[in-house]
Amino acid sequence: MTKIVRKKLANQTVALVIEGPMGNGQGSGILVSLEGLGLKEGATVPRAQGPEMVLTNNDVLIVTCEHCIPRGARAMPVELPSGHRFMADALVVDGRADVALMKIRDYSWDSKNGYANKHDLSPVKVGKSSKIEQGANVLAVGAPLMAEYRFSMTEGIISKEKAYNSLSILPTFLISAQINPGNSGGLLATADTHEWIGMNSSGLFGAGGGNRGLNHAIRADEIRFWIHRMIFKKHVVRDGITSVVFMNITPPIRGKLGLETNRGAFISGLAQDDPGIGTALKRTDVVLQVRIKRDGKTFKTIDVESPHDCIYALQLAAGQEVEMDVWRQKSMETVSFTVPMELMPFSNQASFDPFGMEVQTYRKDKGVQVTNIHPQCPLYPYIQRYDVITGVEDPADSTNFLPVTDYASFYRLANAHGTNLFLVETDDQDSLLPLERIQGGGQQHITTVAGIEFAPDIYDESITDEPGLYLSHLLHMK
Repeated sequence: MTKIVRKKLANQTVALVIEGPMGNGQGSGILVSLEGLGLKEGATVPRAQGPEMVLTNNDVLIVTCEHCIPRGARAMPVELPSGHRFMADALVVDGRADVALMKIRDYSWDSKNGYANKHDLSPVKVGKSSKIEQGANVLAVGAPLMAEYRFSMTEGIISKEKAYNSLSILPTFLISAQINPGNSGGLLATADTHEWIGMNSSGLFGAGGGNRGLNHAIRADEIRFWIHRMIFKKHVVRDGITSVVFMNITPPIRGKLGLETNRGAFISGLAQDDPGIGTALKRTDVVLQVRIKRDGKTFKTIDVESPHDCIYALQLAAGQEVEMDVWRQKSMETVSFTVPMELMPFSNQASFDPFGMEVQTYRKDKGVQVTNIHPQCPLYPYIQRYDVITGVEDPADSTNFLPVTDYASFYRLANAHGTNLFLVETDDQDSLLPLERIQGGGQQHITTVAGIEFAPDIYDESITDEPGLYLSHLLHMK
């Protein structure tokens, strides 16, 4: 690789290094043009305050990971390879997808002159991540660890074409190129054509701190679609299915259901009154394939290898009709239903309190969901990300809870009464979605009514060796 190519790839990356109100933001970003994202000039993005922002072909945009942006930040400085710093505004942010789009203020491309730039920057050349095969050589560029390592690169191969990590519901490439802290949000490019095919996300480290060669990069095609949809809908899009519980196929479950392989997503529990699925799905179904329809025609087919595939497919299909091939009572069936769509505020526009807990309205009149919580928050040991707060203690009657309908009512009630006693709908490894009463350093279960039915003959720790499977990223809730 020539020095010119190395410099060009580095000049398609920025460093995100700032002090935020709840801690440090550290990471990288990928420089893109509006055209590179497949968007047209004149697209608009809502802002928390003031008129919508109108995007132009000259805007210098940054694609990065949501977890690189400090909690609650709507703007932050970014550093160019030249050392110059500029402010960048967060435009659209989705915490569950771990995707964000930013725009550098008072800085532009010369789109009529090949995107020339006074600091030798250039937008990435967009490749097709769907065409990339296992074994392809790749380069990972970013700003890892300390300042002197910024805009460095590592090389490796595509170890697996589709994987998932705990930070995003979107499919990733598993790569051998090392991803160290600070590399997140950086450029993954093909080694031969130097095209953008992914965004560095996370790496797996051993007990001694060394990278173990199992690193994830979110696929560029997925990122572009997610950004498109957020800009078009002016919201984060979620499916409206509130309480379907998926788990992996374990050998005992496989034998009991008469399955030939361990692939698929087993439905171990669901709410019978969930409006999102009606009567289409049943407990003990195994979802094997999802086909998303548009205008009656299949435009995307997703083979379900694990619960992650099913969760991703439902998020992708929000507002669309789907057909599912399910294994039911030892035979194959096909079910159809329309996946409901819910629109939620961008993660950086969700309400964020000074104690370090970020919440957003869960469902109409159904409480608020914790989208982020900082370790210094007093409730951090008791409340987790994705928990739903449905009530605040009534100071006049300690046995009564005042209902929380949205994040405005939550903060109004909590601040007015100075209480940290909440009614919380949460998930843990012992009981799914219990209602908990939390006060000070104590934790007391009130009841476990969540309207969810389980398959007791299947979900039994004596036959499943995964008692801790109900982690928040496998639990299907918004």
